[in-house]
Amino acid sequence: MGDMETMDAHAGAHGAQHTGRALTAAITLVLVAATISEGLVALGVVGLSPSTGDWDVRNILLVAAFLALFFGGPLFVAAAAFTRFAEGLRPGVPFVALATGAVVVARFLSYDPYYAPYLRRMSDGGILPGWWIVVLAGAALGAAVLARRDPRMGLVLTGVVMFLAGPTIFVAGLGH
Repeated sequence: MGDMETMDAHAGAHGAQHTGRALTAAITLVLVAATISEGLVALGVVGLSPSTGDWDVRNILLVAAFLALFFGGPLFVAAAAFTRFAEGLRPGVPFVALATGAVVVARFLSYDPYYAPYLRRMSDGGILPGWWIVVLAGAALGAAVLARRDPRMGLVLTGVVMFLAGPTIFVAGLGH
């Protein structure tokens, strides 16, 4: 009976690792896709057409990133710090944290379609100050480093940064 319980515990831990890796991979992919989209706009590689209110790929990626950050951060990442899934998330959390910082910076530097074709960046006179972006990007980097040393605290800090980054990318275009 002892061997069977050990096998069940091992299978449960293995399942938790697979679930944790799948979750962090999914969140990272969503954030990287939004970062690439915003980065291409910020670099002028992708043209900007005037905002018509229609949904395009950029808007869909930003909404997906917002949802992953705002809900995924506190509900999955930070909460997992207190569950058996914490160890399964360990390998992917630094990537989630870095992708969080990258999407915040890329969004802040990208152009606002409302002002197309004049190419006004989200950072040009919006409601978000540059120091806030630096703080979030720095906290994301710190969370990535912390996650390698102390997985549970890294999960908590990454979850907090994600929770703050969600509204940040959502309101970046307001106030110009």
